[in-house]
Amino acid sequence: MTIGTTYPSFISYGKTATNFKDVQYCLNCCTSHCSDNCTFNNTVTSCTSDNSVLKYYVYYPNNYPNYSTCPLPAVILFHGGAYNECGDFNDEGVITMCQELAYRGFVCFDVNYRVGVLADAVDIVPGSNPPVNYTTAQQVLAIYRACQDARGAIRSIIQRQSDEGTGTINDPYRIDVNNLIIGGISAGSLIAMNAVYYQQQQMLDVIFGTSIKLAGTTNGVLGPMDADYYYGSPTIEYFSKIRCVFNMWGGMFIPKSNINSIGSFFSSDTYLPPIISFQGDLDDVFNIHQQGVYYSNTPLKQFDPTKESKCLIGSNKTFTPKQLNKDPDLYTIGASNIYNTFTGSSVFSELYVDCEMHHGLDCGGCPGDHDNPAKDKTCNACLFQSDFGTGLSTYADVYAYIAGREATFYQAIIGGKTGFINKTKFVECDNNRNKCTNTSDNTGTCADPPPCNND
Repeated sequence: MTIGTTYPSFISYGKTATNFKDVQYCLNCCTSHCSDNCTFNNTVTSCTSDNSVLKYYVYYPNNYPNYSTCPLPAVILFHGGAYNECGDFNDEGVITMCQELAYRGFVCFDVNYRVGVLADAVDIVPGSNPPVNYTTAQQVLAIYRACQDARGAIRSIIQRQSDEGTGTINDPYRIDVNNLIIGGISAGSLIAMNAVYYQQQQMLDVIFGTSIKLAGTTNGVLGPMDADYYYGSPTIEYFSKIRCVFNMWGGMFIPKSNINSIGSFFSSDTYLPPIISFQGDLDDVFNIHQQGVYYSNTPLKQFDPTKESKCLIGSNKTFTPKQLNKDPDLYTIGASNIYNTFTGSSVFSELYVDCEMHHGLDCGGCPGDHDNPAKDKTCNACLFQSDFGTGLSTYADVYAYIAGREATFYQAIIGGKTGFINKTKFVECDNNRNKCTNTSDNTGTCADPPPCNND
């Protein structure tokens, strides 16, 4: 099967230029690659006024003959990049995943979202183990507006399909809007899971309003999470259309009041879709189990929130400092706790853990390079270790394996065969399953391995 790639003719899913705004911290500071020697412009000079800034690529099987009579399921993916300006939908990892999924018969959307954030100064919370930095207001603002855009993109893709053939929209592909898969990589995975599992505004207010007034329909500086900034209206309900969630080394925010009963935080959700997760046991961005988040009571040294407030929506454009204490303001949970929480709530889940992997696919044997995927992929002097027990030795091959696992996971769900699958946790272990029925390959050749050293 071959694939096609296109920008949609209606390239933006942003609705209006007057309401849709953003901060630009370092506009075009690096024309080709973001690098360590980039000189950041710390003064906010403008807000985004072009309503075409939010776009997505679409990857689709271009020789599929039955789009009109049998539309294909859609995968909506969000790229990583820590919400800074150097992360976008041209990232090689998300492009590779979209290509692999299109080869397997999905229409795959590679979605861009607003970015703009500076790295917080290294300011470690005393006594935190493993060490955790304080988080400033601008970090939380970046996450919140990215989550807004993720929801807006999902709604807009659904609306766009509904408008197909009306003369306004004419796409070369068709999707089944009742069979959606939502996922992402790293930061993109966080906003994907937010878009699926945080179904009420009050859940978001608890997360984002702990010490900074962000959310809410009245005084929130960025407006409600389901804001009316997009081609797809906030009235579009998409939760029931999602068949599964695809998490690649991401995390979820949990209020500290719920950390000992995580499932209770999601008890008001109308529907919890199944989830498949991949993560390294040595992940130092999202701990695979859980870690505290501590909000700072001082602005970032090189960041002036009064400048950022020029670009915020709403009447309340100030941030209230908090008094620091030894307790986290909230928590993030990683793939292991996500798996335990959802399986404990009878939600079908799968978990894949690599014991040597840090944050993202890496070369393991190259000290200091585990967070540099561009170098890792060409690091021939070291042994490629983030293979999830497969024995594969290249970046692209591991992504193909992940895409295959996700496709089989989805087929088991829509085929009603999840009850036949008797192994769902794979630690340093290759899952060779290629069918969803109770056959000899149900668990592949994977025996129960010992836990990682970090477990």
